[in-house]
Amino acid sequence: MEQDLQELIRDARKKVLKASGIPLTEEDENEERRKAALEKLQGFMLRQLGINAAMLLNVKAVWTEKGPTVNLDTEGHVFRVRQDDGNGYILLVLDSGGEREIARIEASDPIFASRVLVGIDDAVFKG
Repeated sequence: MEQDLQELIRDARKKVLKASGIPLTEEDENEERRKAALEKLQGFMLRQLGINAAMLLNVKAVWTEKGPTVNLDTEGHVFRVRQDDGNGYILLVLDSGGEREIARIEASDPIFASRVLVGIDDAVFKG
């Protein structure tokens, strides 16, 4: 069975147990909070980028040591987007030296997706 399907089944089992009145463990509750944060960030990025760009960039939400992060993978380069301490997002490139900030973008920026795409282009082809 594929890992993603196994994870869906585990999540379904937790929902069935919870609906039956069986409380989740603290670990399961923490995992539920992490998943909710990942889904929220991934949903935001999908809405901002649109389905075509999201597919081309292989958008995937992951949990890192700094919290929920979206990985964007293109042209052999990995980029990350995560929320900053305010109401904005940080676009980073992941390279041999770790993460390097490319841009900061406000969540309400009407050209959020364009700023992400231009930042990626500048880092890959002009950087």
